[in-house]
Amino acid sequence: MSEETIFAEALERQSPAERDAYLREACDGDPALRRRIEALLTAHERSGDLLDPPVSDPGPITENSATAGDGRLIVEGPGARVGPYTIVRKIGEGGMGVVFLAQQERPVRRTVALKVIRPGMDSAQVIARLEAERQALALMDHPNIARFLDAGATDSGRPFFVMEPVDGVPITEYCDRHGLTPRQRLELFEPVCRAIQHAHQKGIIHRDLKPSNVLVAGCDGAPVPRVIDFGVAKATGPDLAERATLTGDGLLIGTLEYMSPEQASFHAADIDTRSDIYSLGVILYELLTGTTPFRKGRLGGLVLDEVLRVIREEEPPRPSTRLGEPDARPGPSSGRPPSPGSAAPTRLVRGDLDWIVMKCLEKDRARRYETADALARDIRRHLADEPVEASPPSVVYRLGKLLRRHRGPVLAASTIVLLLIGGIVGTALGLMQAMAARRAEASRAEGERRARETAERRLAQIEKGIVILGSIFEDLDPQAEQKEERPLRAILGDRLDRAAAELDGEAVGDPLVVAGLQDRLGRTDLGLGRAAAAKELFTRAMATREARLGADHPHTLAARSHLAVALKELGRWSEAIALAERVKDAQIRVLGIEHPDTLATLDTLAFLYGGVGRYDDAIALGERVRDILSRTRGPDDDLTL
Repeated sequence: MSEETIFAEALERQSPAERDAYLREACDGDPALRRRIEALLTAHERSGDLLDPPVSDPGPITENSATAGDGRLIVEGPGARVGPYTIVRKIGEGGMGVVFLAQQERPVRRTVALKVIRPGMDSAQVIARLEAERQALALMDHPNIARFLDAGATDSGRPFFVMEPVDGVPITEYCDRHGLTPRQRLELFEPVCRAIQHAHQKGIIHRDLKPSNVLVAGCDGAPVPRVIDFGVAKATGPDLAERATLTGDGLLIGTLEYMSPEQASFHAADIDTRSDIYSLGVILYELLTGTTPFRKGRLGGLVLDEVLRVIREEEPPRPSTRLGEPDARPGPSSGRPPSPGSAAPTRLVRGDLDWIVMKCLEKDRARRYETADALARDIRRHLADEPVEASPPSVVYRLGKLLRRHRGPVLAASTIVLLLIGGIVGTALGLMQAMAARRAEASRAEGERRARETAERRLAQIEKGIVILGSIFEDLDPQAEQKEERPLRAILGDRLDRAAAELDGEAVGDPLVVAGLQDRLGRTDLGLGRAAAAKELFTRAMATREARLGADHPHTLAARSHLAVALKELGRWSEAIALAERVKDAQIRVLGIEHPDTLATLDTLAFLYGGVGRYDDAIALGERVRDILSRTRGPDDDLTL
């Protein structure tokens, strides 16, 4: 990477921390190169306002700086002539060039925007990038893209090009200044999408779409957005393909807050038109919420590598979620921005607009809109109250994203869900079998009716339990729930507590059904490491079963065994061992030593013995369980192994 290129990229980074991080990356292992770049940056900062007359002492000048014959830096200012154009004033600047308002006298008299490359930036690579911008603009003819007019070189040989002036303000500033409603903002944004579609059809990817490059100016009393600054555009058409290697590939191109995930790399060569779709989504997000998906203040406080990781990996909140945050800036509404916390903008954005924006912001570009025109059509459908193509991600896709973000907790939660479903289905099947047996045994119609009513009542109670347990995972959205950085385990724990409270009392009806569901929830709490909550649930389930089924009933013994595990997790090892030993003796007497419940208690007891240093007892009990499983299930069974 040339010194000129590194210098140009460093100029694009405004904050000292961001610039320092970039220089560490770009000048890695070459302190002399970094010193030369810093000297160039110092010279640039000391050169003053580019509208001032040329200065004779601009600070350190390297052999790479552009100079006049007397050694001074060449700087244009008001009154200077560049070709047939006379500079009036500066209207903007970027890392590589300065844009002036200029007056043309011949062959026609008109006002133009004149872009001149900075002194010290006339390397082969930068000139090739400017040449690509000239060619890109010359190819395009669209009412919402600033028209290209002319190109040439200054007397010192620095490239310039001329385009129609756009006397406007950034689209976000215009919308805020005029208090536009969400509908008016969408109507203003739609032609921007059409303009980008035109550029894409001409084989041009903008790569730096942001509000300051979409200016809104009045035309016959109506606002007209214009896309400007194709200075880092990427050529994809056959006529421009040979320049593609000279227009920024392999560099970090674009503005961080509006950069697509595939651009967020120093070696982002595989960029296509869908990168502009992402940036359009960021602009639309800001038009609707007043902020970018990743807050600028947050990105500004991170080192560059971490900023790029956030862009590539983190999922931003939906616009309606961002508007609902307590510290959200007032969003758009009818006539004027509402007060913080107002539900009006959230209601207007939730649904179609959430889906449209988030489809643009997909990390996987294959899931974004294929074209800018497709985005514009969806906006038009929303404005016409027609169904939009964008829709919420499928359950399978959302679960996949959830698994990738929270692999460990989600695997644990998935296991818990399967256990819950398995337990409920098993209970329901048992009740159905009992109902069939009762019908078969009943010899009279009255007996059959009573058996049917009892079974139906029990099934209805089970259904209530299913609803309560299902509420644990209903509308679970870790992205929204974790905006305060609460771990998934804590979120699930809160929901388990609510489910347990609903089960308490007469919420379901049959005390034994309640006890069964409490036992199931207790095992879920154990899986999440919430031993104290699990102990309370097991204690309640055990008390109910003992009172109604008896102390030696298998269900009562199972609850006692689970309680022993909870006591162990709470560090009460001696109590856990004493309880597990009593359960083991009762299960051997009632169920037999080969019963799965008995073997599970023996295995738990062996673990407890090992935990308190009774290794001989632990080994003996473990070998006993192993031998029984090997005999009953086989030496290669998973449980045996």
